Amino acid sequence: MSINEALKQWPAAVGALEAMGVETCCGGNASLTDAAAKAGVTLDTLTAALLASRDG
Repeated sequence: MSINEALKQWPAAVGALEAMGVETCCGGNASLTDAAAKAGVTLDTLTAALLASRDG
């Protein structure tokens, strides 16, 4: 799944991802794995932020 695909499902996650240093605009085509690595966070941390935004 890419950042763009994740944000289509969980648009409220944009702020949390940007706070972690994940590029949500120009880097939106990156996979979650690649985006996490580039931002210096674990995939688990990135996934937790997505799920937390889903749950409100």
